[in-house]
Amino acid sequence: NGSGTWSGVIAGIDWAVGNGIDVINMSLGASSAPSAVQSAIDAAHDAGVVIVAAAGNSGNQFGIGNNVTFPAKFSQVIAVAAIDSGNNRASFSSTGNEVEVAAPGVSVLSTTPNDSYSSFSGTSMASPHAAGLAALLLASGTLVDQDSDGDVDNEDVRLRMRNTTTDLGNPGRD
Repeated sequence: NGSGTWSGVIAGIDWAVGNGIDVINMSLGASSAPSAVQSAIDAAHDAGVVIVAAAGNSGNQFGIGNNVTFPAKFSQVIAVAAIDSGNNRASFSSTGNEVEVAAPGVSVLSTTPNDSYSSFSGTSMASPHAAGLAALLLASGTLVDQDSDGDVDNEDVRLRMRNTTTDLGNPGRD
């Protein structure tokens, strides 16, 4: 029904870690999160999982302010903003220092119940694109140790994504 509980999110994260999942996408958000969510995300990150989440739909037309929602606001999570087909930030897309990448999030065709399709907008439509890219990078076998810690891991995926994206605005993270 479009809603859930933090305990359900935690159970999903724990299940993903316990079952060896490499990439988690969370198309969800809230203005705050309990410390138990941070603990679950810490455990997933420490297990090598790439964690991606929707940055949130709390932005404004000027693209100013820090309004990224949780869980995207956690430092271990790749926060994904939304852009339109012209590579412009969607007016609703949250902004802030936590945003690392942007992906299509305006009028995205998606499957719906009863073998149908509908068009949706939101950072919840954008984050699966970034999660898919993370999965493709892992599957490609072409990743190298980008952070010089001695192994290829989730942080190398994150750095590869960050270092190979096209900067669409002022230079730097935005």
